[in-house]
Amino acid sequence: MPTPIDELASLPPAELRGRLSDLFDHIDAATEASAPTLSTLAGRAFEGEAGLAALRDEACLPFLLHGLGSQDSEVRALTLIQVERLSQSEPDVVLLRDRGLLLLVATAAAADRSLRVAQKATDVFAAIATAGGAALGAALDDAVLGALRSATGGGTELAL
Repeated sequence: MPTPIDELASLPPAELRGRLSDLFDHIDAATEASAPTLSTLAGRAFEGEAGLAALRDEACLPFLLHGLGSQDSEVRALTLIQVERLSQSEPDVVLLRDRGLLLLVATAAAADRSLRVAQKATDVFAAIATAGGAALGAALDDAVLGALRSATGGGTELAL
């Protein structure tokens, strides 16, 4: 008899996106044995243009917030990989900023205890910089700059 994780694994990406709540419940309860499968499923749920569209949808915000706030550093890192996908254009960067996600990414870049998470958060800002000056300007609002400054000891210079 298939396990609930096996059932999720059998779904195509579109159906998996419809079961994000179930997927995240399993991610929260992941064991060392189930974590790799769940990580693959999370990536599959958001693959391609349809996955990118799902990430842009406001209905996905609770899952992104949940992932960025997870106690599990691997979940935070995997969530940041998806956020990086939304860092390729100014409209997406504005979306990330307006939903408060860039503030969380800035905090992770400057202060996460996991080096992998901090690197993935820094990758988000590198992708934004690559997207151009308008995207970078949209990202670095006062709140994000303040979070970076406070997390780095309040200095006025930032090295992103």
